[in-house]
Amino acid sequence: MEAANYLNGLTRTGAILNPCIFTYGTVNGGVNCTAVNPYLWFSGDPVSNIGWIETLPGDLRNIVSTGKFTLEVNKPIDLWVAYVVGQGSNALNSISVARNYTQDAQTYFNANFTNGTISDVDDNDYTLPEKFSLFQNYPNPFNPSTTIRYSIPNVTLSGVEGSRVQLRIYDILGNEVATLVNEYKPAGMYNLQFTMNNLASGIYFYRLTAGSFVQTKKMILLK
Repeated sequence: MEAANYLNGLTRTGAILNPCIFTYGTVNGGVNCTAVNPYLWFSGDPVSNIGWIETLPGDLRNIVSTGKFTLEVNKPIDLWVAYVVGQGSNALNSISVARNYTQDAQTYFNANFTNGTISDVDDNDYTLPEKFSLFQNYPNPFNPSTTIRYSIPNVTLSGVEGSRVQLRIYDILGNEVATLVNEYKPAGMYNLQFTMNNLASGIYFYRLTAGSFVQTKKMILLK
Protein backbone atom coordinates (compact mmCIF):
# COMPACT_ATOMS: atom_id res chain seq x y z
CA MET A 1 0.00 0.00 0.00
CA GLU A 2 2.88 2.36 0.77
CA ALA A 3 4.35 1.80 -2.70
CA ALA A 4 0.95 2.51 -4.27
CA ASN A 5 0.74 5.78 -2.34
CA TYR A 6 4.16 6.86 -3.59
CA LEU A 7 3.28 5.96 -7.18
CA ASN A 8 0.20 8.17 -6.93
CA GLY A 9 2.20 11.15 -5.70
CA LEU A 10 1.20 10.82 -2.05
CA THR A 11 3.21 10.36 1.11
CA ARG A 12 3.83 6.94 2.62
CA THR A 13 0.63 7.29 4.69
CA GLY A 14 -1.47 8.56 1.78
CA ALA A 15 -1.38 12.28 2.60
CA ILE A 16 -1.08 15.03 -0.03
CA LEU A 17 2.08 17.14 0.17
CA ASN A 18 2.01 20.93 0.45
CA PRO A 19 4.82 22.32 -1.75
CA CYS A 20 4.68 25.62 0.16
CA ILE A 21 5.87 24.11 3.45
CA PHE A 22 7.42 20.75 2.55
CA THR A 23 10.69 20.39 4.48
CA TYR A 24 12.78 18.86 1.70
CA GLY A 25 12.23 21.45 -1.02
CA THR A 26 11.34 25.01 -1.97
CA VAL A 27 9.45 26.67 -4.82
CA ASN A 28 11.75 29.15 -6.59
CA GLY A 29 11.80 31.54 -9.52
CA GLY A 30 8.70 33.53 -8.61
CA VAL A 31 6.39 30.54 -9.05
CA ASN A 32 3.28 30.62 -6.83
CA CYS A 33 3.69 27.61 -4.55
CA THR A 34 -0.09 27.19 -4.25
CA ALA A 35 -0.28 26.65 -8.02
CA VAL A 36 2.27 23.80 -8.03
CA ASN A 37 0.84 20.32 -8.61
CA PRO A 38 1.41 18.51 -5.27
CA TYR A 39 1.26 15.08 -6.91
CA LEU A 40 4.36 15.74 -9.06
CA TRP A 41 7.12 15.90 -6.48
CA PHE A 42 9.95 18.35 -7.21
CA SER A 43 8.65 19.09 -10.70
CA GLY A 44 10.77 22.22 -11.13
CA ASP A 45 13.90 22.71 -13.20
CA PRO A 46 17.05 22.66 -11.03
CA VAL A 47 19.19 23.90 -13.92
CA SER A 48 17.27 27.18 -14.20
CA ASN A 49 16.26 27.02 -10.50
CA ILE A 50 12.60 27.55 -11.30
CA GLY A 51 9.67 25.71 -9.74
CA TRP A 52 9.54 23.08 -7.00
CA ILE A 53 13.16 22.10 -6.30
CA GLU A 54 14.52 19.52 -3.88
CA THR A 55 17.04 21.23 -1.59
CA LEU A 56 18.37 18.62 0.84
CA PRO A 57 21.06 16.21 -0.42
CA GLY A 58 20.97 12.61 0.64
CA ASP A 59 20.69 8.97 -0.33
CA LEU A 60 17.82 8.99 -2.81
CA ARG A 61 15.69 6.07 -3.92
CA ASN A 62 13.15 6.27 -6.71
CA ILE A 63 10.20 4.20 -7.88
CA VAL A 64 9.79 4.23 -11.66
CA SER A 65 6.45 3.34 -13.20
CA THR A 66 4.48 3.91 -16.38
CA GLY A 67 0.87 3.82 -17.50
CA LYS A 68 -2.04 3.84 -17.28
CA PHE A 69 -2.83 1.73 -20.35
CA THR A 70 -6.06 0.76 -22.06
CA LEU A 71 -5.61 -2.92 -22.91
CA GLU A 72 -7.71 -5.25 -25.02
CA VAL A 73 -8.26 -8.90 -24.12
CA ASN A 74 -5.95 -11.30 -26.00
CA LYS A 75 -4.31 -8.45 -27.92
CA PRO A 76 -0.56 -8.14 -27.16
CA ILE A 77 1.21 -4.79 -27.10
CA ASP A 78 4.87 -3.75 -26.91
CA LEU A 79 6.10 -1.32 -24.26
CA TRP A 80 9.39 0.48 -24.91
CA VAL A 81 11.28 2.03 -22.01
CA ALA A 82 14.55 3.98 -22.08
CA TYR A 83 16.70 4.62 -19.01
CA VAL A 84 18.83 7.68 -19.77
CA VAL A 85 21.91 8.75 -17.79
CA GLY A 86 24.16 11.73 -18.46
CA GLN A 87 27.45 12.71 -16.87
CA GLY A 88 28.57 16.30 -17.27
CA SER A 89 31.07 18.61 -15.65
CA ASN A 90 29.00 18.86 -12.46
CA ALA A 91 25.65 17.75 -11.05
CA LEU A 92 23.55 20.41 -12.79
CA ASN A 93 25.36 20.05 -16.10
CA SER A 94 24.74 16.30 -15.91
CA ILE A 95 21.01 17.07 -16.03
CA SER A 96 21.48 19.06 -19.24
CA VAL A 97 23.53 16.24 -20.75
CA ALA A 98 20.89 13.67 -19.83
CA ARG A 99 18.18 15.84 -21.38
CA ASN A 100 20.06 15.96 -24.66
CA TYR A 101 20.45 12.17 -24.53
CA THR A 102 16.71 11.91 -23.90
CA GLN A 103 16.04 13.89 -27.06
CA ASP A 104 18.40 11.56 -28.94
CA ALA A 105 16.58 8.49 -27.61
CA GLN A 106 13.24 9.90 -28.77
CA THR A 107 14.68 10.71 -32.18
CA TYR A 108 16.06 7.19 -32.64
CA PHE A 109 12.69 5.73 -31.62
CA ASN A 110 10.82 7.96 -34.06
CA ALA A 111 13.22 7.05 -36.86
CA ASN A 112 12.64 3.31 -36.39
CA PHE A 113 9.16 2.76 -35.01
CA THR A 114 6.87 5.55 -36.19
CA ASN A 115 5.40 6.48 -39.54
CA GLY A 116 5.73 9.82 -41.27
CA THR A 117 8.60 12.17 -41.98
CA ILE A 118 11.09 13.53 -39.48
CA SER A 119 10.64 17.22 -38.76
CA ASP A 120 13.44 19.69 -39.34
CA VAL A 121 13.49 20.86 -35.73
CA ASP A 122 12.39 19.20 -32.51
CA ASP A 123 10.12 20.78 -29.93
CA ASN A 124 12.44 21.96 -27.18
CA ASP A 125 10.40 20.68 -24.26
CA TYR A 126 13.37 20.50 -21.92
CA THR A 127 16.17 22.98 -22.48
CA LEU A 128 18.05 24.68 -25.27
CA PRO A 129 21.40 23.18 -26.23
CA GLU A 130 24.44 24.59 -24.45
CA LYS A 131 26.90 24.14 -27.32
CA PHE A 132 27.23 23.45 -31.03
CA SER A 133 27.16 19.73 -31.78
CA LEU A 134 27.13 17.54 -34.86
CA PHE A 135 25.96 13.97 -34.29
CA GLN A 136 26.59 10.78 -36.22
CA ASN A 137 24.04 10.24 -38.95
CA TYR A 138 21.61 7.35 -38.69
CA PRO A 139 21.26 4.88 -40.16
CA ASN A 140 24.88 4.51 -41.21
CA PRO A 141 25.65 2.88 -43.63
CA PHE A 142 22.47 3.89 -45.47
CA ASN A 143 20.60 3.63 -48.78
CA PRO A 144 19.40 6.04 -49.98
CA SER A 145 18.26 8.23 -47.04
CA THR A 146 19.80 9.12 -43.70
CA THR A 147 19.16 11.65 -40.93
CA ILE A 148 21.73 14.20 -39.80
CA ARG A 149 21.27 15.73 -36.36
CA TYR A 150 22.88 18.91 -35.04
CA SER A 151 22.38 21.42 -32.23
CA ILE A 152 22.60 25.21 -32.12
CA PRO A 153 23.02 26.99 -28.76
CA ASN A 154 21.43 30.31 -27.87
CA VAL A 155 24.19 32.64 -29.02
CA THR A 156 24.51 35.75 -31.18
CA LEU A 157 26.74 35.68 -34.25
CA SER A 158 27.25 38.64 -36.58
CA GLY A 159 24.72 40.71 -34.64
CA VAL A 160 21.86 38.30 -35.32
CA GLU A 161 20.17 36.14 -32.69
CA GLY A 162 20.91 32.54 -33.53
CA SER A 163 23.62 31.36 -35.89
CA ARG A 164 24.32 31.29 -39.59
CA VAL A 165 24.59 27.59 -40.22
CA GLN A 166 26.12 25.76 -43.16
CA LEU A 167 25.77 22.02 -43.55
CA ARG A 168 27.50 20.63 -46.62
CA ILE A 169 28.25 17.20 -48.08
CA TYR A 170 31.64 16.31 -49.59
CA ASP A 171 32.93 13.27 -51.43
CA ILE A 172 36.14 11.47 -50.47
CA LEU A 173 38.19 13.80 -52.75
CA GLY A 174 36.90 16.89 -50.95
CA ASN A 175 34.50 17.97 -53.68
CA GLU A 176 31.29 19.55 -52.44
CA VAL A 177 28.33 17.49 -53.68
CA ALA A 178 25.42 19.10 -51.80
CA THR A 179 24.51 22.03 -49.58
CA LEU A 180 21.81 21.05 -47.10
CA VAL A 181 21.65 24.19 -44.96
CA ASN A 182 22.90 27.73 -45.58
CA GLU A 183 20.87 30.12 -43.45
CA TYR A 184 20.41 31.59 -39.99
CA LYS A 185 19.00 29.10 -37.48
CA PRO A 186 17.57 29.80 -34.01
CA ALA A 187 18.78 27.77 -31.05
CA GLY A 188 17.47 24.22 -31.00
CA MET A 189 18.02 20.58 -31.89
CA TYR A 190 17.68 19.87 -35.61
CA ASN A 191 17.11 16.69 -37.63
CA LEU A 192 17.59 16.83 -41.38
CA GLN A 193 16.69 13.90 -43.63
CA PHE A 194 18.96 13.64 -46.65
CA THR A 195 18.49 11.41 -49.70
CA MET A 196 21.42 10.55 -51.99
CA ASN A 197 19.67 9.08 -55.02
CA ASN A 198 22.05 10.52 -57.60
CA LEU A 199 25.36 9.70 -55.92
CA ALA A 200 27.48 6.59 -56.19
CA SER A 201 28.21 4.24 -53.31
CA GLY A 202 31.16 5.25 -51.19
CA ILE A 203 32.41 7.33 -48.30
CA TYR A 204 31.12 10.88 -47.88
CA PHE A 205 31.67 13.59 -45.29
CA TYR A 206 29.22 16.09 -43.84
CA ARG A 207 30.47 19.31 -42.28
CA LEU A 208 28.69 21.72 -39.96
CA THR A 209 29.98 25.31 -39.87
CA ALA A 210 28.61 28.02 -37.58
CA GLY A 211 30.83 30.97 -36.71
CA SER A 212 34.14 29.54 -35.52
CA PHE A 213 32.62 26.11 -34.94
CA VAL A 214 33.49 23.51 -37.59
CA GLN A 215 32.93 19.78 -37.26
CA THR A 216 33.03 16.99 -39.83
CA LYS A 217 31.79 13.40 -39.70
CA LYS A 218 31.95 10.44 -42.08
CA MET A 219 29.02 8.51 -43.54
CA ILE A 220 28.81 5.56 -45.93
CA LEU A 221 26.38 5.15 -48.81
CA LEU A 222 25.83 1.50 -49.81
CA LYS A 223 23.65 0.76 -52.84
